[in-house]
Parts: sequence; structure tokens; C-alpha cells
Amino acid sequence: MSSLEISNSCFSPETRLPSSRQSAGDSASEPSGNDADEVQEKPKDIVQFTAEKLSVGEVSQLVVSPLCGAVSLFVGTTRNNFEGKKVISLEYEAYVPMAENEIRKICHDIRQKWPVRHIAVFHRLGLVAVSEASTVIAVSSPHRAASLEAVSYAIDSLKAKVPIWKKEIYEESTSTWKRNKECFWAAGCSTSDALIFCENRNLCY
Repeated sequence: MSSLEISNSCFSPETRLPSSRQSAGDSASEPSGNDADEVQEKPKDIVQFTAEKLSVGEVSQLVVSPLCGAVSLFVGTTRNNFEGKKVISLEYEAYVPMAENEIRKICHDIRQKWPVRHIAVFHRLGLVAVSEASTVIAVSSPHRAASLEAVSYAIDSLKAKVPIWKKEIYEESTSTWKRNKECFWAAGCSTSDALIFCENRNLCY
């Protein structure tokens, strides 16, 4: 993942931007002004793993709120080198049920620490070419400090807690599965399915 440091269209229905049109069943009388905004803008946690290319603009738009003055982003991309080797792409796999659950816990933790409105965490699966985004995290908040700190916390926590595996594919037709040294489960998986993923890649020690 790039030092630009800061989905699961194939596993779950595609996340779409909210429609601005009312449904036929909407009530004729609705709250107005700030009260209406509060009713319509309930906090959202959007978590998705996908094999499709990530659009930073689309993910950012998902967390925009009239109640907020800031949207902060982290975009992780594939860099073209690692320890002197030329990298042509990365390949990501995840134990999706556990990964989604861990990310939702991270969202909950963020809400306990900062007054944020919406959170979106999107992660690519499969091959990710050089310069393409593998991770997009977007957070909105009334003021910038909260969303900036929340985004930093989100990516650090994702790397430490979420079961995602990365394989670096090099120009010389070799590749290496990389374990995340920050991840607590790398020292011994407790979930059987996640353990199988690790063992198949010689990632558990």
C-alpha cells in the first residue's frame, strides 16, 4: 500500500448514493429546517469489500452531510516497489464475515471517541494495479479535527485488527504473501476459517 497514507459488490448488494426524490408513500407534512436535516441524516456506517475499482469521489460523496463542514479521506494505493523489487500489482483476499465485523467495531469505537456523522470504509479484493486504490476511508464531521483524527485511527485500526491478506506480485514473475506485522491475529488465529486462510499462506506463527 502506498505511503499516500493516509466493498462487497461481489459479496453484497452494491451501495448506491441516496435518491433525492421522495417515494410515493412519503408524508405530505415533514419537519423543516434543521429538524428535517436531523431526521434525514441519521449516522451511517458503510462497509464494503469489492473486486471493482474504487472511486474516491463516490465514496467521499456517501458521507457528505449538510450538517457537516468537513469530509476527511484516506486513500491507500499500490506503489511500484518494495525493498528494491519492482511491484506490478497487489492481490488482496479477506475473510469477509470477520473483516466486516471488525470494521464495524472500529466504526463504533470512532463514534465513542469523536463527534463524526458518517463513516465509509471500502476495500478492494483481487488484483490491484500500481497507482490504483486498494482502500478508501471517508469520514464526515461538523469540524475538521474530528474527521481527520478519526480517519487516521480507522486506517491504523484496520491494519491492526482486520483479517486482510496481501500478495505482492513482482516483475520477475515471483510473488509473496505479506502478513501485516501490526495485526494482532497474525501471531495466532482464533477463528477456524481465518486460521485456514493464514495457514494456506504460511502467515500464522
